[in-house]
Amino acid sequence: MKAKSSAIRHLRSTKAPWISILRAADWPAVRNVLSTYGDVRIFEVEGRNCQTKSALLSEFAGRLTFPDYFGRNWDAFDECIQDLEWVAASGYLVVIANADRLLEKDKDNYDVFLDSMRTAAKEWARRQTGESHGIPFHVILLVPDGDMVASKWKVPPLASIT
Repeated sequence: MKAKSSAIRHLRSTKAPWISILRAADWPAVRNVLSTYGDVRIFEVEGRNCQTKSALLSEFAGRLTFPDYFGRNWDAFDECIQDLEWVAASGYLVVIANADRLLEKDKDNYDVFLDSMRTAAKEWARRQTGESHGIPFHVILLVPDGDMVASKWKVPPLASIT
């Protein structure tokens, strides 16, 4: 996939779907285009370090530099992911490499994680700052080439977003 302009436009918008899958091999092209927009903050999270809820919370806390008061539970995660004042930007993108490993030892928390990220994105989309009506917040799950079955991931492929 070339970095489709429609996919890039989507990632710079506040429109749902806020979580999508992308072939891992396609991420460098998308990242290169997005890097030309200096106002978008990209956080790269390693899915191999997120196999359990506890590990996921720790990985996000480190990669997104959560404050020291972060309580390492879903409520505290939601509070931090919806704040991010310590890394102010006009848009946020969380990219999870090796998403096939994401919560693989704690599958009951996968839907909780998706709900948390969707709620955060919805809250960011509603936020009004000066002239801006909403701040883009998206999540991309990078998956192996042969694993692009949207129903498995419960989110659509980024390439299909128009």
